[in-house]
Amino acid sequence: MKAFIILYIIFLSILSNAQDNVYDIFNKSYSKIKNAKTLFYYNYATEKIGTKYIIDKSLIKVNRNPFKVYIFQKKEGGSEILYNSSINTEKAFVNPSKFPYITLHLSPYGSIMRNETHHTIFQADIKYTYDILNNTIVNNRGYSLLRLLGKVKIDNKILYKIELDNKNYKNYRYTIKQGESITSIAKSKRLGAYKILVLNPNISFYDDVKTGDIITIPNYYSKKVYLYIDIKTYLPYLIKVYDTKELYESYKFEKLIINYQFNKDEFSENYKDYNF
Repeated sequence: MKAFIILYIIFLSILSNAQDNVYDIFNKSYSKIKNAKTLFYYNYATEKIGTKYIIDKSLIKVNRNPFKVYIFQKKEGGSEILYNSSINTEKAFVNPSKFPYITLHLSPYGSIMRNETHHTIFQADIKYTYDILNNTIVNNRGYSLLRLLGKVKIDNKILYKIELDNKNYKNYRYTIKQGESITSIAKSKRLGAYKILVLNPNISFYDDVKTGDIITIPNYYSKKVYLYIDIKTYLPYLIKVYDTKELYESYKFEKLIINYQFNKDEFSENYKDYNF
C-alpha cells in the first residue's frame, strides 16, 4: 500500500510537470512573437467561407511600429496589398492584377478587401492570434486548457503539438451599444468578426447593426485549437482552429523570420519589386 502511494505521488508530480511544460512552451513561443519588431513569412491559409473552403498562399511582410504591411496574394492571380500608417491611416494601395488594371486606394474595412476572408490586413501580424490564445488561457485560470500531445514531423520539421480545448466555449445574446459595430465588438472581446457574421445571417455586413440590436456572439474565439511549434526555434509553424467539430481556419507559417531587416523603402508603393 505504501509503495502504491509513493508511485501515485510520483505520477501526479510527472503529470504536473508535463502540464507546466506545455505552458512553458506556449509562453516561450508567445514571447518570441510578442517581442518581435518585424515579421516575414509565407502564409498558407485555409478559411471556411459559407460552406466552402478558400485556400490561399501569400507572402507577408509586417512592420509593427509604425504599422506597415505588404501582402502578395496568389489566389487573386498575384494581387498586391500595401498599407503604411505613416502615409495613410485610412486607405491601402491595392494592385488587383486584373481589371481595372490600375492601383486602387481602398479601406481595409471595406467590402472589397474583406471579401472571402476571415480577417483584415491588420490581423496579418501573428501576434493577433497569440493574443487571442493567451486571452483564452488567462480568462480560464483554474482550467487545464492546454495539453501537449507530443512531437510530430511536418515538412521535415519536428514540432510540439499543443491542443487548446476550451470546454467553456458557447454562444450568447449580446445587445449592441452606441457606436459599436461587429468589427469593434470583435476587437474589444478578442473574437472573430467573420464568425459573428456567420452566427447572425440577418446581418449583411460588419457595420449593419444599430444601438439596441440583439445579436449572437461567442464568448471566446474558438472551441479548439491545435498549435504546432518548432522545437528548435519555438516559432509557430501551423495553427488549426475549430469552432465546432469542423475546421474553421488553418494557417501555416513557412520561412517565418522575426526581426527581419527590411529595406528603408520596402513599404513604399515605388519599391522596385512591387507593381503598384
